[in-house]
Amino acid sequence: MVNWNDPSVLFNDYLAMIKLDHAIAGIYIWETVFTAGFELDVLRGKRPYRWTIWLYLGTRYCGLLLFILVLVGEDGGKVSCQPFVNANAIMISASWTFASLIIVLRVIAIWNRQRIVSFLSVSVWLAGIATLIYSLATVRDFWATPPSL
Repeated sequence: MVNWNDPSVLFNDYLAMIKLDHAIAGIYIWETVFTAGFELDVLRGKRPYRWTIWLYLGTRYCGLLLFILVLVGEDGGKVSCQPFVNANAIMISASWTFASLIIVLRVIAIWNRQRIVSFLSVSVWLAGIATLIYSLATVRDFWATPPSL
């Protein structure tokens, strides 16, 4: 039976989480860099411009900034906890808001702007926004020292 409170087990779990975060951040940064040509083509006028590109860009770059913040926080950088936690929560919330709005707009378009579908989609989206605002207002930090051997 594994003792989950054993410092060596906690330390190994902590290291595994950091390695996983670094791997996922690397994949996300790689994907962002190698697909930036599409965004540049839209901004240069080589591809058709649609106003939804701003939602798409907001989703991508809030996520990128979140990964950068997480990597800075995990790599032993000296950061003030509450502003750091607030910045992470804001980036998560903004990215989620942009992505879910894109989905709501697609649902409304697929259903040919039927009023009931539009009303339900926007209502669920606004309820999610209200929950995010509440969570941003109540988020608090606490200090937990990383386990050591």
